[in-house]
Amino acid sequence: MRNVADIEDLSPYDAVVLGTAVRMGQPLPPLRVAVRTGDTPSHARTAMVKQPPHILITTPESLYLILGSPRGRDMLRTVRSIIVDEIHTVVGEKRGVHLALSVERLEHLAGRPVQRIGLSATIRPLEEAARFLGGQDDTGQPRPVTVVDTGYKKALDLRVVMPVEDFRNLPGGSIWPSVIPQVLGDVLRHRTTLIFANNRRLAERTADRLNAQIQAERNAYYDRLESSQRGDLDVTAWLAWFLDCLARAVQRSTRELERVLHKALFWQRVAAVPLSERQARALNKVIDEFEQPITNRKWAALTRVSSDTALRDLKALVAAGVLEPASGAGRSAAYWLKGVPPRPGR
Repeated sequence: MRNVADIEDLSPYDAVVLGTAVRMGQPLPPLRVAVRTGDTPSHARTAMVKQPPHILITTPESLYLILGSPRGRDMLRTVRSIIVDEIHTVVGEKRGVHLALSVERLEHLAGRPVQRIGLSATIRPLEEAARFLGGQDDTGQPRPVTVVDTGYKKALDLRVVMPVEDFRNLPGGSIWPSVIPQVLGDVLRHRTTLIFANNRRLAERTADRLNAQIQAERNAYYDRLESSQRGDLDVTAWLAWFLDCLARAVQRSTRELERVLHKALFWQRVAAVPLSERQARALNKVIDEFEQPITNRKWAALTRVSSDTALRDLKALVAAGVLEPASGAGRSAAYWLKGVPPRPGR
């Protein structure tokens, strides 16, 4: 590998770059990765100028300073690619204008077109970000940019649940005793649960209360047992509490076993049906993650195909005996997985 900076990465973490290289699954020569920010000590700045890294991670402000240094410019003359990570944070901002100027200076310094790569998981509209990233050529025309859109809409099952019926009459004067047990119940019923809070303080309080609720239920076991042993040895209350916990655990286990059994029987029944990889992957997700019935809109979002393709898919699966109509017709129709009963909840 050449002893020059080949890639300019405007990302705060060198692990991102190294992790990407590892995931490529190919043997790579040793890479020198350097970080240049306002906090980089002077000896590290001097070292990277003497022995330029293969990958330089910096910020728009530090890139501007490097381009203003003769030795820094020498280090960047052979740059081939520039990666702007989290590009949505600079589009439409003063930092973005500053960065756009530096990128044009960098390309002029290199004396040839520099590949520009912008990364973001949330930016919209994509075309505007592409126009910002590509900039304009010497004639004032926007440079061509290829947009790779890997986003898709997930099927949603949205419910609004109220912890109490009347907020004017809260038990104990607080909403928390009503919220936390319900949230903990959702956590225990699901494999993955995301809890959103308005700020960090509220998130920490929620975590503390959830931990306290788990500990309280655990302590309740020993408290009831101890009170039964110290009193008249009547273990009725303890048995009632224990059996209630056991019943909830059995219900969760039963639901999971039924899901696994129905899934196995379903795939055994449709083993002879010629399914595409897209259809098989979507059916697995429906069994594992989504509640029935299946609609044309849900299938289109799940398989990332057009509404017409989704409708053809569903009709073909009905004809093959994989699905059965539930209600409606055409694009408004709903379907059940044949032989897999809908779950009451996840």
